[in-house]
Amino acid sequence: MLCMETILKIRRLYHKEGLSQRKIAEKLRLSRRTVKKYLNMIEIPNYQRQHTDSPKLGPYKALLIERLKEEMDKPPSQRLTAVRHFEYLQSLGFEGQYPCVSRFIKRYKSSFSPPATAVFIPQKFPLGESYQFDWSIEKVVLNGVETTVNIAHFR
Repeated sequence: MLCMETILKIRRLYHKEGLSQRKIAEKLRLSRRTVKKYLNMIEIPNYQRQHTDSPKLGPYKALLIERLKEEMDKPPSQRLTAVRHFEYLQSLGFEGQYPCVSRFIKRYKSSFSPPATAVFIPQKFPLGESYQFDWSIEKVVLNGVETTVNIAHFR
């Protein structure tokens, strides 16, 4: 499979610059069948990022996990950010990049945090103390004809 840059170059040369498939194949040193294949695709293939295991982070993972476990007990406002963790690792000699650390922290935190759930709190008031009003649009069948009606809801 070709890289995304080459696929986009093929499509641009054909659609924007009006070159023939043969000329594109000559210019990019590709087979005419390859050029035709990528021009006939309905969807442009998505770029798939290859997952790496962050070899530079390896020796520091245990230390980072230990620090993250200590922080789980603290309130969110007192926890360190991923940038602070990255700066700490750099002070220990870490030579990797920030995205490597932030991805690891994000995966680690998501494995421990429960998924968010929808919350519904029923409101009950004594009679006459509260008034609620809402509109909705509903489809109803009147005399065999489907009609859209606006309905007022009172509570």
